[in-house]
Amino acid sequence: MRTTPKTPDTHTNVLSRRTLLAMAGAVGAAASLPGNARALVTNGAALDGELLGVQPDTWADQGKAITQALETAARQGKALFLPPGRYVATRIELPAGGHLAGARGQTSMLGQGEAPILATRGARDAAISGIDFDDRFKAADNRTGMVMLEDCAGLRIRDCSFRAAIRPMLKLSRCGGEITGNLFEKGLDNALLALDSVGLRIDGNDVRDMGDNGILVWRSAPGEDGTIVTGNRIARIGSRSGGNGQWGNGINIYRAGNVVAANNRITDCALSAVRNNAGANCQIVGNNTTRSGETAIFVEFGFSGAVVANNIVDRASTGISITNYNEGGRLATVTGNVVRDLYRDPSRLEGEPQAYGIGIAAEADTVVSGNVIENAPWIGLVLGYGRYLNDVVASDNVIRGGDYGIGVSVVKGAGKALVRGNLVSGTRKAAIAGFDHDAAVTGDLLASDAGRYPHLTLAQNTLG
Repeated sequence: MRTTPKTPDTHTNVLSRRTLLAMAGAVGAAASLPGNARALVTNGAALDGELLGVQPDTWADQGKAITQALETAARQGKALFLPPGRYVATRIELPAGGHLAGARGQTSMLGQGEAPILATRGARDAAISGIDFDDRFKAADNRTGMVMLEDCAGLRIRDCSFRAAIRPMLKLSRCGGEITGNLFEKGLDNALLALDSVGLRIDGNDVRDMGDNGILVWRSAPGEDGTIVTGNRIARIGSRSGGNGQWGNGINIYRAGNVVAANNRITDCALSAVRNNAGANCQIVGNNTTRSGETAIFVEFGFSGAVVANNIVDRASTGISITNYNEGGRLATVTGNVVRDLYRDPSRLEGEPQAYGIGIAAEADTVVSGNVIENAPWIGLVLGYGRYLNDVVASDNVIRGGDYGIGVSVVKGAGKALVRGNLVSGTRKAAIAGFDHDAAVTGDLLASDAGRYPHLTLAQNTLG
């Protein structure tokens, strides 16, 4: 992104024998194993970790013992099952084909010191299921992830939880596979960072109460990625580290091409529900977003090719923005979206675009069609900014309320725009107006002669 993410500053508790034994006592009172967990052992599909020397409910680091037990189980083609309990562990390593399994909600891994709980490289077809990773006893000022996997193809992480981390909870580098049905909550950094992925699917996870970001799909350099982010619930994402876009996003795509972000429910993000920075050929489709602190769906900087379709945006400072033609950002369609009840952000300086309620904004080589925009306080639909306008079509949109229905750049050097077949109603100042950057410089172009702007074509628009 624009700046290097900061390491969060905080203080954590020190893991003590008294604390651990108290927690162990609570777990010891748990009921019998869930049927599916018990079945792993009884049907011979898994080995019992305790029988292989792994000790629950002790303050001794079990990382090495768990790693050795995983290797033993993998050689036999079996999973390693850890019964209910608390396991203090660092640097667990998964072997190829290894499967670390626990009783969901009852088998917990506790981090301590500077090391990650689990750190693995090159383990093909490895799996983790039913484990609760808890980082509340982690030492402060650490840049590693709580769980880190590198170069792992065919990875499966299911039915786990990741909690209370001051660092990235799950950090994947050059991995492929599925991250499904997991819970990420109450972290000071981000929930999931997927870097340079190959065939990754992030599906059906709950992400909530994060300090800086939700799900990140990044690449070290621009290129094809192909990660699918679908069906996740993301809520209450903060921007603890500040910045101007690096943090505060539910889903953040950076330099990753061919990414699909579809059918996610995203609420209460400090900045954006979905932000695509310089990702090519990305689809942002069918997401339901509420209460975004800045631009709900942001496609920005050097992106090339974007489809933003059939999303619902309710409450944001700006609904959808397809911008940065000055940085090469171009080529998009924005269709079938419902954008409603935008607001002015009183925390921003007057004159900043985000200070005003804008429905949809687009700059270059973009079709904006078939959208419904209601109650954008300033402008429903913005076409271009200064001379950064090129080959934009705005057609068949319904725009209701606000100061201006459509604002289109009329400065010298602006490119062509076709505004056709839109219905604009209930605006306070003008249905369609010419703008010089943030200032309206014409009357209503529906009522006056728009012919003095040869780069504009206005046809069959209706004032409601």
